[in-house]
Amino acid sequence: MILLRLGLRDFRSYAALVWEPGPGLNLVVGPNGSGKTNALEAVCLAAGMRLRPIARDLDLLRHASASLRVVATLAPDAVVPGAAGAAGREGDGDGAVHTVEVAIAGRSRRYLRDGQAARPASDGTPSVVAFTPDDLDVVKGGPDSRRQLLERDLAQASLAYRDLLRRYTRALTQRNAVLRAIGEGNAGDDALEPWDVAVATAGAGVQAWRAQALAVLAPMAAAAYARVAGPGKAFAVAYRARTRLDAPTGAPDGPPAGDPPPRAQAATDPAAEVAEGASALRAALRAAHSAEIARGYTLVGPHRDDLAFRLDGREMRAYASQGEQRSAVVCLKMALLEYLEARRGDRPLLVLDDVLSELDAVRQDRLLEAAKGYQTFISTTAVPAAVAGARIVRAGGGTLEPWQEDARGGEPPPSP
Repeated sequence: MILLRLGLRDFRSYAALVWEPGPGLNLVVGPNGSGKTNALEAVCLAAGMRLRPIARDLDLLRHASASLRVVATLAPDAVVPGAAGAAGREGDGDGAVHTVEVAIAGRSRRYLRDGQAARPASDGTPSVVAFTPDDLDVVKGGPDSRRQLLERDLAQASLAYRDLLRRYTRALTQRNAVLRAIGEGNAGDDALEPWDVAVATAGAGVQAWRAQALAVLAPMAAAAYARVAGPGKAFAVAYRARTRLDAPTGAPDGPPAGDPPPRAQAATDPAAEVAEGASALRAALRAAHSAEIARGYTLVGPHRDDLAFRLDGREMRAYASQGEQRSAVVCLKMALLEYLEARRGDRPLLVLDDVLSELDAVRQDRLLEAAKGYQTFISTTAVPAAVAGARIVRAGGGTLEPWQEDARGGEPPPSP
């Protein structure tokens, strides 16, 4: 989709703002603390996503404000003159302009499409692929950051997957509470049985969906790596499902522990496969009871899953250079753009928050080249050279002021 207009009220550093970005490359330029990341965060919020981890919705409010409002006006990219990739595309079928609104007040959050209650990832709502400096460390970091790709980015592709994640999270929370109660002597071991069933049933669905998604994403990411890093290196990303307690967390060589067998990636009977996975996960939960009661939380399941990044068959975390690791993340994000477009039938918005300064010139150029097919939002302290045709605004003082539309090069404008 194309974001035509973004209106903010009491969002972060913006008391009131109306921003009309261009259909292609958009740069938000300014020094640190000027509000440029806040503007990109509002773009993500319009898709029901968060650019950065936030403890509470209230942290999005401007200081001393009681509520906030983000209103995005969007259109299928097929009907926007000058939109990248517009020719020959059908968008959501009706060619209509849609309005998405996010309103937060206290503990209440509303997500509306054309004035009616809606859900992110439903028809007429945007999807976003976001990229921050923290994402560049995904390969060498802990599994939590890699799981965000599975839980946040992929959830935009399917409402069914969102529902599975929600069911699993609720069941997991209840099961953990029972584990603590048993450990404190307030419940018996038999109290776990119904929650073993609930966690295993929802968890098997989540893991089957992830395995199938990664089977599609992996070759896309490998092709992107060949384009970005050049030929001669074989890049692979694989899904590592945590389906047993004794599974090693990762060996540099050999297949990743817990990877789904080939049948999981080419299932002829998805229902039977999920049932088989639920049975296996339930058995793993039973086997882990003693260890879980001692710790007070669940040790196996989708919340412990991971991704394995490999280059020429070797674990990238242990053997790849920092440049190679960062190229891998860039290419996985590129693959996510293609994947979401194929699943949703409309192009995602691409948000790059201050990542250009973290990449060398070659990777900057190749990332910007890949971004040409999408409406892209970039925050930066300095304007890169390869931005011909970009729409540039200056952040500062709670505003976004036009700077040099359809210009290139030069130093960033002075802060107000």
